[in-house]
Amino acid sequence: MPGTVFPETPHHIPPPPTTEDLDFADLAIIDLAKYGTPEGKTELVQDVRKAMTTIGFFYVINHGYTQEQTRRIFDIAEIPFAVSDQEKQKYVAKMKENGSYQGYKPREYWVFTDPSGCQTPTDKNF
Repeated sequence: MPGTVFPETPHHIPPPPTTEDLDFADLAIIDLAKYGTPEGKTELVQDVRKAMTTIGFFYVINHGYTQEQTRRIFDIAEIPFAVSDQEKQKYVAKMKENGSYQGYKPREYWVFTDPSGCQTPTDKNF
């Protein structure tokens, strides 16, 4: 049986911890070990619902990935940031033209119009 060959990817280099005194929001921790029992599944659903409705993000533990697999996931996530804008344009999603969500979404692709008629590009909202 042939071995798995992974294509080369840029390596994700995590930023150093900040030295600034910042007021951080708590990050919900979702423990997938709870999935093993019916009671745990119920609690897990409640935990995820609370995290998504009150914080918007969460950190998952006991997911079963090895450290090497986790590093690979972060490396793969780095790919869009390592590609030039010119290369990304080859893969622009045609959501407005044909409804396809597959592909690169350029900045300011979506514009929100508030009730007063003021338009705001989405990337400036965050």
